[in-house]
Amino acid sequence: MKIDKLNTVISAPPEGVDRSGHRAETFFSAYLAQALDNRSVAAQPVAAAPVMTPLLSPLSCPPVLLDDGLRRQGMRQGQDLLTCLEEYQALLAAPRASLKQMGGSVDKMEEELRRLAPFMDNLPESDPLSQVLQSISSLALVETIKYRRGDYI
Repeated sequence: MKIDKLNTVISAPPEGVDRSGHRAETFFSAYLAQALDNRSVAAQPVAAAPVMTPLLSPLSCPPVLLDDGLRRQGMRQGQDLLTCLEEYQALLAAPRASLKQMGGSVDKMEEELRRLAPFMDNLPESDPLSQVLQSISSLALVETIKYRRGDYI
């Protein structure tokens, strides 16, 4: 099958004319003249908007401060979950590791996830510790799901 080149050229509209065939500068000049006429009206002072007071200002609510011991406990639980993930990673890398050994490691990970869940519920979402613990727990949850689903068989 032979394909011939098309010798048709689509031409652009002449300069100053839009796609609908209207002259573009006439629209612009009309809007510019209207804006310049209204500028003198716009320069007059406008009445100030009424000031509305919010029901609660951000400073009226005391910030939620976590107990330092509670924060340390969260970091310790996050570290324990990271340790479980590292053990699981070592088992995945070991050629002689059995699925039974990996199952014990996954069970331990799930237990650490259960211990971490109530603590994470008490943290505000904007807290950096909450964000770190959320990342760690998401990774651990994905790995436990992959193991239970049978991805490593």
